[in-house]
Amino acid sequence: MKARAAAVSTLTATAIVVADMIGVGVFTSLGSQVTDITSGFMRLLLWFVGGGVALCGAFCWPEIATMFPRSSGEYNFLTRMYGLAFGFMAGRLSATVGFAAPVAFGQQAKAVLPGAPPLLLGFAVIWIVTAVHLSGTRHGSGLQAGSTLLKLARIVAFTPLIFLSVTLLMLAGFLLHVLAKQWGPEGTRPTSLT
Repeated sequence: MKARAAAVSTLTATAIVVADMIGVGVFTSLGSQVTDITSGFMRLLLWFVGGGVALCGAFCWPEIATMFPRSSGEYNFLTRMYGLAFGFMAGRLSATVGFAAPVAFGQQAKAVLPGAPPLLLGFAVIWIVTAVHLSGTRHGSGLQAGSTLLKLARIVAFTPLIFLSVTLLMLAGFLLHVLAKQWGPEGTRPTSLT
């Protein structure tokens, strides 16, 4: 009798997709990308343009997957569409640049462990995650679901804070505008407030 292959649950499969879509860039790279942009409008515009590009990818990849129904994803698609060199480059980029979580962990851990080298912390994360996944599907699934839930919890926790800070800034701007109108253009107090 043939042994049944270990399968992941729907929760774990969903966690893998969600973690792949969100990535770590939402926590690490955005701040360094917009430090020189002082206009809030331009930041929002860039955010909407990036969302549009991501939406185009979300529409294109399923179409390509139906054209080339075989596992291996991006490598398979690019190899079949553009040749082996493009598939190879995409695979190498995904393996070295695309999976930035260990590097991001090493950089963020500097705040807690200032003396520890970020590169070694990144390698430690890779080895620990590898050991958990080698210990079995059940442990790897739990790690995947737990880390994805933690990532989503961070987003859910920060979203109200962002809206609150934007609301407070808008309220402060409105109050400054009202006070400026009340005090007049020369900075003198008017005789009546009506």
